[in-house]
Amino acid sequence: MQTVTTTATAPTLIPLNQLHRSDLNVRKTGGTDVAELAANIRASQRVIQNLVVVPEKRGKKEGYGVVAGGRRLAALASLAKDKAIPTDWPIPCQIVTREEAVELSMAENIHREDMHPADEFDAWAKLVDAGTDVEEIAARHGTSPEVVRRRLALSRVSPKVMKLYRSGDLRLEQVMAFTLTSDHRAQDALLKGRSYYPSAHEIRRALTSEAVPETDERARYVGEKAYVAAGGTVTRDMFDERNGAYFNDAALLTRLAAEKLEKVAEKLRRDAPWVDVYAEELDYQIRGNYADIPTVRQEPNAATAKKLAALQAKLDKATDELRILEDMPPSNDEDADDEAAWMAASEKVDAIEAEISAIEDTLRVPHPEGAQLAGVVVGLSSDGKVKKLLNVIRAADKAKLRKASAGTSASSEAGQEAGDADKDDPQSVRTDLSTYLTAVTQEALAENVPIALRALAYQLALRWIGESYNNHGVTISAEDHANLPVSATLEGSAVEQQGKRRHEAWQDTLPRDAEALWQWCLAADDNTILSLLAYSTARSLAGTQFHAGAQKMAPLVAALGVKLTDHWQPQAGYFARIKKATTLRVLAENGHADPALSKMKRGLLSEKAADLLAGSGWLPPTLTL
Repeated sequence: MQTVTTTATAPTLIPLNQLHRSDLNVRKTGGTDVAELAANIRASQRVIQNLVVVPEKRGKKEGYGVVAGGRRLAALASLAKDKAIPTDWPIPCQIVTREEAVELSMAENIHREDMHPADEFDAWAKLVDAGTDVEEIAARHGTSPEVVRRRLALSRVSPKVMKLYRSGDLRLEQVMAFTLTSDHRAQDALLKGRSYYPSAHEIRRALTSEAVPETDERARYVGEKAYVAAGGTVTRDMFDERNGAYFNDAALLTRLAAEKLEKVAEKLRRDAPWVDVYAEELDYQIRGNYADIPTVRQEPNAATAKKLAALQAKLDKATDELRILEDMPPSNDEDADDEAAWMAASEKVDAIEAEISAIEDTLRVPHPEGAQLAGVVVGLSSDGKVKKLLNVIRAADKAKLRKASAGTSASSEAGQEAGDADKDDPQSVRTDLSTYLTAVTQEALAENVPIALRALAYQLALRWIGESYNNHGVTISAEDHANLPVSATLEGSAVEQQGKRRHEAWQDTLPRDAEALWQWCLAADDNTILSLLAYSTARSLAGTQFHAGAQKMAPLVAALGVKLTDHWQPQAGYFARIKKATTLRVLAENGHADPALSKMKRGLLSEKAADLLAGSGWLPPTLTL
């Protein structure tokens, strides 16, 4: 074994302007990020570790070449350039011979072991414990106070978490997730009885299971300032780019929201016979307890009936003419003529449909007893704003009206159903969007073990109470429905990619042999089995609507708390597949009743509709639960 003998001399103080980087320094790349090191030297006014130099000319000028300590030299040069230190500042150096230089440079750069991040976190914590404030530490090390606070938070995790991080069993992102609580017992509890350590996502979810995220409608409505003023506490995720907050006292937040909504309800009670208040989002389950005042269709008189029949015949003929023009390939020579012909035919169809709708609207009148039973429901929208359901009747009153309507003609009910059907999506669109909704719900169900277990128990119980047809989309026949039908909306979407990643993770985890899988299940801990059970239940979900009478998943989606506006935004492809008149009606209902829109071709109108409704929270009928 070859040993390197160095000249054992005391450090020599050499002026900075006599030092330069030597070609004997073996490190040729890196070492350019010196801001933090420069800040540390500036704050301490000293260089802690000697530079290793060799007598060496730079051009004709005598001086010393640095063979070990290139980053320190670069940091000192930057300080001198900024006039933070003089150019002749004395620097402690160890002078060696040229024979020793290369070997020493290699020894410093090759055999040096970087400090483990955990040691760095611990060192910063010791500075604070010794009385140094965060701002001073940040200034000394050329970083921001926020970075210092994050490293301090990492240093405060439980000894067990830190030990697993030092050994490589936990990754940094998992340690970051543990900082959501300072309770070491809660941190350690997540590590007990597991055959694998939880992911960062699982850790965050477990530590915030009793808290309310700032995106919750109650948090948005009440506001952090009012919540804290009432005695509530907030936990912030220091490693979330948005610095996401969690409201720790859900009961207090709900009470504050209810009190604030009661003030809205008090004004409404002056004019309404009753007002129901919900300190939560008015989702499908709540809306299912109420209904709009039903209308009845009056039979038209002879003249009106004759006029409707004539208009319907005109509409059928005009629609056929429009479809022929839409299916006709464009002509290069007569493109302007094609456009004009299509526009004229489209406007004709729209005019006839508008005339029929106007007549039908005059024939529909409120149920005579419905108005007397109508009240108001007050709650929240998903974005934390007050939402009101005006002139609605309670579920208990539906039965009263049903009995009172027993004598209503079948034609009246049929007319109402026809009017509602006209506002629904075409069957092909329902199939596409319901496939997308199924994928979204599968992911939500796989993430929500409590709801997955209840959905499973519900389906099993349905079999022995004789109501198995009412399955909300979940099947328990062990039939796998994860391979969904082709859907233009789902293809390439974020939820599709998320589902693929989850599937691949389980594929990597589970044995492919049946007997091996059974042994794996026997050995797995309860949390792992619960996660697998949730995922398997999610895969059994079959919610694609292939026909008009298909059962919808609304109760399950509502229970999961899925906010579809977080997943789906208005798309041009959607509007291209529905009637132009429907697109115009949707735009008008959302404040975009511009006559110029009706003159656009379907393709341009579809793109315009998507732009106008972006971020509005509007959903197509198939996704409106």
